Amino acid sequence: MTAAAMAQADLLLVANESQRASVLTVLALLGSLDHELPPRDRVVVLPSGVPPLPPQRPAVQLRGSTVLWAGGGYVWFDLDTPLQAARLLCAARPEVAVAFVGLAGVADATVHPQVSQLRSAVQDDAVLASRCRFEPWQLYEERLAAYAGATVAWCTYGDHLETYLSMR
Repeated sequence: MTAAAMAQADLLLVANESQRASVLTVLALLGSLDHELPPRDRVVVLPSGVPPLPPQRPAVQLRGSTVLWAGGGYVWFDLDTPLQAARLLCAARPEVAVAFVGLAGVADATVHPQVSQLRSAVQDDAVLASRCRFEPWQLYEERLAAYAGATVAWCTYGDHLETYLSMR
């Protein structure tokens, strides 16, 4: 959205308070905040993602424990920490499986070099290769079942503008 469009909008929807603060800052810099209209009525937080329903366990339970990486392959994600954790978990707990959701099919090493490095590290380690799997990115409606089927779900990311303004 351009600054001009933001200035003309009657209502702006954002996903969290960090995004709201950012939009309000831009509106203030543009001189387009109405002093008679409270900012909460101009910029509204409307969270998105999985529905706010209690998770239902999938009909088929996974064998053993599953640690689910619920991130992606973008530059702001930290994939070194999950790799180190997978090595430690697989060495200490033979029943643990690690699922990297959102990383299957991510093959462009120039755009996502850390995904290529993670895949190579997993393939080069026989234990990791047998216990880690790469799952495709899922639609929001489908994620709830995957998350509910995991023992632990996590996501690691670095200090980046995307992670500050995102919904993670």
